[in-house]
Order: sequence, then C-alpha cells, then structure tokens
Amino acid sequence: MQYNIMGLNQERCIEIGLNVDSILIFKWFHKFMLTEKMVKRVVNDKTWYWVKYEAVGEDIPILKNSPYTIARKFGILVESGLLEHLHFKSKGSFAMYRVNKEVYTYLIDSEHMKGEDGAHVENDRGGSVENDRGGSVENDRPKDYSTIINPTTNKDKKMFNKTSTDNSAHAEITDNLFNVDSSEKKENEFISFWNDIKEATSHKKRTTKTYSNLSENISKILEGTFDKEMDKNWLKDNKLKNVFKKPMTKKELYHVIGDYDKQFKPEYQPEDKSLLNKNFTDFIYNIMSKKSQLVYLANYPPKKIGVISPDTVRKRLPEEISKIVDDLLRIRTPNISDPHRLQVYVHVESALKLYKELRPLSTSPYIKNKLTFFKAWVAYINTYNEVNTSTFTTTGYVWDKFIQRMEENHNVNLNPKQKVVEVKATMTVIDKELEIDEEVDLTSQLYP
Repeated sequence: MQYNIMGLNQERCIEIGLNVDSILIFKWFHKFMLTEKMVKRVVNDKTWYWVKYEAVGEDIPILKNSPYTIARKFGILVESGLLEHLHFKSKGSFAMYRVNKEVYTYLIDSEHMKGEDGAHVENDRGGSVENDRGGSVENDRPKDYSTIINPTTNKDKKMFNKTSTDNSAHAEITDNLFNVDSSEKKENEFISFWNDIKEATSHKKRTTKTYSNLSENISKILEGTFDKEMDKNWLKDNKLKNVFKKPMTKKELYHVIGDYDKQFKPEYQPEDKSLLNKNFTDFIYNIMSKKSQLVYLANYPPKKIGVISPDTVRKRLPEEISKIVDDLLRIRTPNISDPHRLQVYVHVESALKLYKELRPLSTSPYIKNKLTFFKAWVAYINTYNEVNTSTFTTTGYVWDKFIQRMEENHNVNLNPKQKVVEVKATMTVIDKELEIDEEVDLTSQLYP
C-alpha cells in the first residue's frame, strides 16, 4: 500500500473516515490558509478562516461538486476531527474553519510513511517530519490515536481543550469533537447548514430539547419514517407529493434547504418574505396548519419574480395531452431547459385554441376526438429527425404538413392558412415578451 497520499498517512486517513475528495478539499484549505489571504477572525484566542463553498468548486473543478456537496464534505472533515467549525454571525452569516493541529500532526506522522516513490522516510520517534512550509514538526504524537478522538482521562481532556472551560461562550463557539459522550451534543450537519441562512432563526445550543427534536425529525425524514399527519386538501389543491412517505437522500435535503435560502433573496418569490418560516421546526412541519414548506419546496423549487414557470402553463393544458407531449420531450429532448419547455407548452396551448376552430370543419372521428387528433400530431412530430421549439409551432412548416396529411387521409378541407392569422399574431407577442429564439435546437439545451 502507498502510505503517503498528498502528504498524509493513507492508513490513518482511512481510520478517521477520510476519502480522496475530503483530503483534496483539506489540502486546498490548508494551502490557502497558509497564504494569509483568507478572511479570518480571532475568537477566544483562536483564528478561524472563512470558506466560500462556491470558490472551492471553482478552484477544484475536477470535484464536479455543487456548493451543497462541498459543504457536506467539509462536514466530513469536521466529523473526522481534522477541522473545527464555527458558525460566525456579524453583519452576515459565515462558515469558518480551523485546522485541529493534534489530528493533523497525527496524519503527517512519518513513523510508517513512505515517500511518493515508495521509499521509507527515516524517523526514530524522536525526530521530525517536513511540513507543507518546508519547516518541521516535532514528532511527539501519541502512538494510540484513540487518545485524541476519545480522551479517557482528565489530563487528556485538558490537553485537547485547554480553553474549553474559560467561559461558556467559547464552549458554544467551538466544535468540541473530543468530548462527544452524548449524541445530543453532536452537531447535526443539516442544522448547521440551516444556521448559515442569515435570515433564519439559529439553533446552536445542542443541549436543548429543540435541537434534540430537530435532529430526531431529520433522521426520520432521511429514513422515511416521518409520519406526521398532513393537510390532505392542501396537498391535493397544490398537486403536492408527500415526500415524507419515502426516505429523502441527504443531497435532496441539502437542496431543499438551499432553495429555501434563495427565497429570502429579493429576486425570488414570494415578494412578501414575512410569509416564510424562519424557524427550522416550523419549516419542516407546522403542527397547527399540518403543512410543510419543506414538502412544498421539494415539489416546486423557488422561482424568480416575474418569470413564468413551465408548470404554470402546463397546468392549463388537459392532462392527457400534456402527458403525451411530456413523453415525447423525455425521449427526444431529455435535457430540455425550462425556458424552452415553457415555449413548447405555449405552442401546444395555441394548437388547442386553433383546434377548436378546425374541429367543426370535419365529421371524421380522427378530428372530432381531441385526444386522437393530438396523438396524431405528436406522432407526426416524432417522425422528424430534429425536434426543436419551432417543430411545435402552429405557424410553421411541420404543422402545415400535418394538416395537409389529415386533409388527404380524411377527405376534408381544414384551411389552416386562413385560421392561423390571429394565433400567429398572439405567438409573436409571446415570443417577444419571453425573448426566446424560436429556432434554437432543444437538444443543445442542457440543465445547469
């Protein structure tokens, strides 16, 4: 086995629960910290460094992680004991970290380490090992790592928490990872993530009943056992799926909390921010109303003010027709963007209006039956090699050819050219308002 991974003892990294991604993120943090260019704050004689998760993703694109995933991986570094976390509030909310020197020293212990070429590094347990700055760290690490993670004597506790008894404020600020005898005192990663929302109410005291209940409810949500009674009419009226009925992944829960943070920004709905719950408990489930903003956001991500949602137009379409269109889009354009999905639904809505005018012109059941007519239209669209926004328009070549085929097959005269003048004028206005290029190929539009 190669012992030296990015300057750290691989065996000991595995021992404390680190993987390659978390080591890479730690090395980014450690190197950046040593440049003295990071924003830092001194709290109770300890220096903490601010981490902007978006910047980590920009600096290490090979990770291909969202800011929420990077935040979770910082949480893994905190759980391992290699980093300590501080939720700092001062004219804003900031996630700040510092290196735990004892754990870091243990990971660079050279007793069993080898160089990158596989050669052993000399060490007599009384020597030193090079650190990242070219200097040295005295090799006085304990052989047994358990004395660091789970101190069993008062002497051990004092060694690793020298200032923890100075005052109660410090005990609350630092993550006391070396004295987690009770699960109630262990930091919940989702509560910590919620605390980073500056407009929301913080839940920092881990010994409170509220913190304990929140941790328990979060565990139930992740397990799919959160069985609170929901307002059935509210679910039905808003066409909501009760996401509590099955386990949520950590990624899904992180995204929902992140989306909730977006709603406090002025460009996102709702305009009246007082409607938003600032308490994490009520956000998950309000016992009075039996409603959940978490459930709503899991179904409907936040929308920017003044932007029409594709779902808004889709709801105006008959369900059986929108399903046919959705099936085609899923197969032919799986990565369609929301603006272009919106335009497709607008075109389908226009086709429905035009169909009302064409329907009386024929006695054929293929034209009289709305569902049959639209099934034939969508099937005809599917015969084209390229499907884009213009394929669905009622003012273009594809629609004209489809109507011509219907006329030939059913011996009728639908006169499509005479019927589309008003619809075409309406579509021109809509396209101008949306500022969407009608000829853009849907297959080239990828979700961000």
